[in-house]
Amino acid sequence: MVRPRPRGSNFWRFIRDFVLPHRWVCALLVGNVLVQTLLSFWLPYAAMEMVDRVLDAPAPDLRLAVFLVVSVLAVIVANQGLVYLFNRLMFRLVSGLAQRLRTRLADRLLELSQQYYDGAQMGRLMMTALGDPSNITQQLTMGMINALAQAFAVFGGCIILFWINVPLSLAVVAVFPLMVLTFAWMRPRLVDISEKTRESWGIASGIVQEKVGGIRVVRSFAAEELETRRFKERMDIHADLNIRSAGLNATYGFLNGLCIHLGYMLVFLVGGLLLFRGLTTKGTIVAFYGYFNRLFPAVLLICNLPQQILSAQGSLDKVFGVLDAPVLIRNRPGARDFDEPLRRIDFDRVSFRYGAHLPLVLDALSLGMASGGQIGVIGPSGAGKSTLMALLLRFYEPTEGAVLVNGRDLRDWDLRGLRRAFGLVPQEQMLFTGTIRENIAYARAAQGDARIWAALDEAEAADFVRGLDKGLDSRLGERGVSLSGGQKQRLAIARALLSDPQCLVLDNCTSALDGETEQRLQETLRRILEGRSALIISHRASSVVHCRDIWVLDGGRLVERGPARELLETPGYFRAIHSQQAGLS
Repeated sequence: MVRPRPRGSNFWRFIRDFVLPHRWVCALLVGNVLVQTLLSFWLPYAAMEMVDRVLDAPAPDLRLAVFLVVSVLAVIVANQGLVYLFNRLMFRLVSGLAQRLRTRLADRLLELSQQYYDGAQMGRLMMTALGDPSNITQQLTMGMINALAQAFAVFGGCIILFWINVPLSLAVVAVFPLMVLTFAWMRPRLVDISEKTRESWGIASGIVQEKVGGIRVVRSFAAEELETRRFKERMDIHADLNIRSAGLNATYGFLNGLCIHLGYMLVFLVGGLLLFRGLTTKGTIVAFYGYFNRLFPAVLLICNLPQQILSAQGSLDKVFGVLDAPVLIRNRPGARDFDEPLRRIDFDRVSFRYGAHLPLVLDALSLGMASGGQIGVIGPSGAGKSTLMALLLRFYEPTEGAVLVNGRDLRDWDLRGLRRAFGLVPQEQMLFTGTIRENIAYARAAQGDARIWAALDEAEAADFVRGLDKGLDSRLGERGVSLSGGQKQRLAIARALLSDPQCLVLDNCTSALDGETEQRLQETLRRILEGRSALIISHRASSVVHCRDIWVLDGGRLVERGPARELLETPGYFRAIHSQQAGLS
């Protein structure tokens, strides 16, 4: 069992694993801001000199005036150049960190077992994979670099202020603790509402993804108004959180504004009093106004850093929650590449349950099949048919027992090499957005058009593909929604055939089709499977009647076994379902 890490530890992990490898870029960014700060310190000082020694002097120093004007222009140009370089460098750093985070997440999401996805909320998972990396890098990386540089700005600015005039400096600096106290009082409320708003947005995104993905079900039940009302209720909650967040931010801005204007007022009140007593100059008051105008945003940035860290903490916890999720399906040490012919598959007293407190789906099942023929698996819903396929392809691990290929435990074979030996045609007709060529040659991009057309011909899909305007370059909608069920299934079969698998696994691949289309596709499959090894899972007797051996499962146990002619002569599930389905056809 993986123990949850303390909340703060993920922050340091992010710094160690993602930011420190870019330490030199971070150092350049900090140095850039420091130089900007040093240059900006010159502007108020130049204003002070201009007022005291040029504008307010009995004998203006024109050479000094020219020098001050030229130097200010040079500082402005240099500062703008530094800002340009900073933005370019910062954008590259933040984009690179976000991309690295997303890549790590994508790698881990592809490694995680099916059990992880069984309990995941896809909308939130997508937000974690795509949105949270940006939030983390922008809040933490930009915030930390700016705060570090601004801390230097505050320290250096205060030294300059006290060097120019101590009494006026004490009056101005007294405002900064008030700003810090304001932030400390508002921070818990701001962080709480920020996390609630982000969580609400994740829920809303999940609802949209779920309903758009199931749009046909929504429409078939004429539930558009119901779903609109549900989504409106969720968005009303989100809007209320946004309003509360805006109200708190407005309050924080109001209090900060009071502090800032109090600082300006102190500059002029205390400065005016000192000027009246002859203890300061007009230029000094102008300079203090400029320095305070430079320092108060720096103090705000430093105060906001803890809030930024806490605001990003939720994203950090979600991202590292995915990265720390255990990879349940992995190779054993020393696993061998599957580079030999597939000779035999055995299920050795295999038991399986989908959760620790759920009933067994397979119960001490022992079965075996040799290559070179077709095995049919049939039984009622929930009998464990598809689970058999999922264990064979190592989507899950057996709770007890072992699945053997060529006499070796599946876990002793390299996972990718083993899966390449099988060609899966799933029950759900999964096609991806893209061209037909990209779908058929999926993970086999090196295959030429000749091989693709051969696979389409074998699946009897070539004619309708040739009839499309762009042939192989015709684009499919998401999940292949622009095709009929039979067309999608033939493309799925062609994709499996292109990989030239040693064994085809057909998991109820005709169950969603109408009777006529199913019959035509079954005839195609019988021709394709002639001489091939195949595991055919179905709830229709007609799909497996031609198989060399038929396994009948019920309640996770083998209840009948044999060729169709023997099973039809013996009272049992197969004969009953065959008679029932034949009478309905």
